[in-house]
Amino acid sequence: MEFDITAGPVLTPLKVVLYGPEGIGKSTFAAKFPHPLFIDTEESTKMMDVRRFPKPEIWTELLQMVDYVKVHPDVCSTLIIDTADWAERLCEAAICQNGAKKSIEDFGYGKGYTMVAEEFGHLLDNLTDVVAGAKINVVLTAHSVIRKFERPDEMGAYDRYELKLGNKAGSKCSALVKEWCDVLLFANYKEIVSDVNGKKKAQGGRRVMYTSHHPCWDAKNRLDLKDELPFDFQEIAPFIVDFHAKQTAEKEEKKDHISDEDAKAAAARVEAREQANAELAKSFEAKDVTKKKAVEIEQVVLGKSPSEAIEAVANADVNKLSQKGANAVRTKAGSLQDKILANAAKAGVNPLDLAIWAVNAGCLAKDEKAFPEHGGVMPVEKWPDKFIEEVIIPNWSKVVAGAKEVVPF
Repeated sequence: MEFDITAGPVLTPLKVVLYGPEGIGKSTFAAKFPHPLFIDTEESTKMMDVRRFPKPEIWTELLQMVDYVKVHPDVCSTLIIDTADWAERLCEAAICQNGAKKSIEDFGYGKGYTMVAEEFGHLLDNLTDVVAGAKINVVLTAHSVIRKFERPDEMGAYDRYELKLGNKAGSKCSALVKEWCDVLLFANYKEIVSDVNGKKKAQGGRRVMYTSHHPCWDAKNRLDLKDELPFDFQEIAPFIVDFHAKQTAEKEEKKDHISDEDAKAAAARVEAREQANAELAKSFEAKDVTKKKAVEIEQVVLGKSPSEAIEAVANADVNKLSQKGANAVRTKAGSLQDKILANAAKAGVNPLDLAIWAVNAGCLAKDEKAFPEHGGVMPVEKWPDKFIEEVIIPNWSKVVAGAKEVVPF
């Protein structure tokens, strides 16, 4: 078995968790991620100009929203669950309903919270699929809570800020979320304390975010951020990539770029096409119109159905028709160019796209001097009759399909 071994940093979407006290601006911060879409579990974005799913009322609805993003990756560049602790409440309610219990405590000590952690872990697995498969950044916001913490190796205890998740049975959901994310940011107010008449008083403060672990809070990052930063999205913006925009730009750049090999190949195709057309023109003048060509003329030029065309050909005995006979059919029906335009309209195809397709397919060459109004593309009205009969009519369905996918010059 062989393995693809890589080295160096790998650019991927990020899994970000942002927590802090209520009202500090977590939702506003998250809304600045590229092309965001909210799963608003607590309706905290009602006053914000953002895109959002309807509020999920039950746990399965939230999971379905995540699955929808997995299946439709173009719907956003960042998926935001606001907030994770309210999502956990939906998870607990679903566990209780499935177990016919009134409270998560009714399962017995620790059992209910273990079940919640397992189910919440499934959500995190689905979000990982969104990141890895759909190339979408994922952001979880959460409230913070102050809890008493006792170190196992020392006497005494102290208060610290923690995620408001799984406040019993070992905070299992909180631990899962912290392990799952690439970046864990703790946002808080940093008060300015001054001495006023011998007394310590808070005179104001500013919002900051912490990016590294501290005895008083949990935080981490894999981006080599400073330990403390202003609570401003621009501080982390250089590390957040809009993968959809990046991929679109790369495709456009690749589309616009023509290598030397591509240019030589295109020139060879043009030369081969010109030789083939010359030989085709000579043979066309010498050959009678076949039954197959007569049927094609009846369909494309006269607009008949396949059955009507076959019947008309059989009745007219067009196996014996010569080039002169085909010209008579064409004269009765109107010019070939007019009929191609009419059939293009029926198929919903822009005539200019037909002309561009003919160039892209190597059937016709561009001539800037002769046709400057369309970038050198020969319009359908100028197409030679022989080109229409030999190339366009026999391949009409392919021509239509190709013209519908045309990207203008």
